[in-house]
Amino acid sequence: MPRKSLLLVLFILLSMSCSVGCSHSRHSLFESIGVTETSMDHLFSNYFQEASMLRYVDGELVHYCDQGHGPALLLLHGLTASLHTWNGWVEELKNKYRMIRLDILGFGLTGPSKTKTYSRNNWVQFIDKFVTILELDHFSIAGNSLGGYIAWNYALDYPQKVNKLILIDPVGYPQETPFLLNLACFPGVGEIGKVMMPRLMIKMGLKDVYGDKTRVAEDLVDLYFDMSRRPGAREAYVDIFRHVKAASRWKNVGDRIKYISKPTMLMWGEKDRWVPVDLLKRWVHDMPHAVVRRYPGLGHVPMEEQPRVTAKDADQFLSSQLLTAE
Repeated sequence: MPRKSLLLVLFILLSMSCSVGCSHSRHSLFESIGVTETSMDHLFSNYFQEASMLRYVDGELVHYCDQGHGPALLLLHGLTASLHTWNGWVEELKNKYRMIRLDILGFGLTGPSKTKTYSRNNWVQFIDKFVTILELDHFSIAGNSLGGYIAWNYALDYPQKVNKLILIDPVGYPQETPFLLNLACFPGVGEIGKVMMPRLMIKMGLKDVYGDKTRVAEDLVDLYFDMSRRPGAREAYVDIFRHVKAASRWKNVGDRIKYISKPTMLMWGEKDRWVPVDLLKRWVHDMPHAVVRRYPGLGHVPMEEQPRVTAKDADQFLSSQLLTAE
């Protein structure tokens, strides 16, 4: 059987089997297949936090939170995530820092771009328009995965605004992309993914990015799944997956990393299956003065998996108690 057909069959089989493990979910079987959209009223009633705010940025309505007092720290989440991925860090650090987080264009309650355009320059420029509206002149940035990619590129384009960088399992150098992302990008399968994204696939993806799969609770799966059912979200996800996959093949994608001039901390989960810890060697080679923290047993989202430990390390770095690399 041709590889394309085999992958398509696999996708369909996974879709058909999505009821497995979903019987205790609040979603019906039909909803669990991921062909229905959820209403914005449902999303806002369940995921609009006490500190949530909305503001137009370049014509896009952005969901963000601005909490705490002290030096400003901008938090940028990764693929298919939302500002909720930083809940643990906010609880740990809001008494020392002004914690600003947003649903990046394409994800969460912010949702798809009206222009349906996703690229390095678009994200970086959008972030700058956002911080300009908030009148942020100087701030540090913590970014995970795709958010890390946006963070280090922002620091290159706007170094005068950035104090320090914390890059958590960031996208940066050419690499093999994970199976589930490849599957979503595959011709035919990607088009199906734009209209059907089963809950089981979301759950598989979460277990793939966690080092300890037992930490993937059903309410966490519901959060990610509900966000994927936002009107237009599935189409945006596939478009973004395709952009990330293409970028991962660019030989020169990480060539400018060595020109980052800001103090940087690199955090990495040693069980990361999406951006393998082996890539850390390239970061250290190009940024020999970066502070490095590796986390045994953690995966691609260590700040979500173990917020207390990672937030403590971030605080030490940001408060200048940790200035040298290991």
